[in-house]
Amino acid sequence: MLRLVNISYRMSQTVPFNKFEEVFENIQKEEKKVVVLFTSDKNQDGNDWCPDCVAVKPIYETLENEAKQAGLPFYIFIAGDRPTWKDPENKFRKNKLIKLSSVPTFCLFNGKKFVNKLTEGEVLDAANRKMVYEG
Repeated sequence: MLRLVNISYRMSQTVPFNKFEEVFENIQKEEKKVVVLFTSDKNQDGNDWCPDCVAVKPIYETLENEAKQAGLPFYIFIAGDRPTWKDPENKFRKNKLIKLSSVPTFCLFNGKKFVNKLTEGEVLDAANRKMVYEG
């Protein structure tokens, strides 16, 4: 007798700062569309340093659900603690495809480039987020 099992899974993946290149390289090779949130990490004291990132945390599940409804994977890339983020050589700032200038940044990677970026408080607005998927 065949028994069906309801398996719940998450489509999101949180990627620590030191794993970004590996994960992003795989995404680029596949040339697939993905939804991305770049956010801060905790400082050495264990607290989030970025107030805008803290404001976005309560809607992570909403962001994931919106990506799921669009049929797209959702990645959360950690851009580092405050000293790492503020370093002008930060890999997210220096990457020619990303050119990240603020966190949080919510956007679509369309298989070739990052498009329709929302930054800081813009991420909280549902109407703004709908535009991200038009890329």
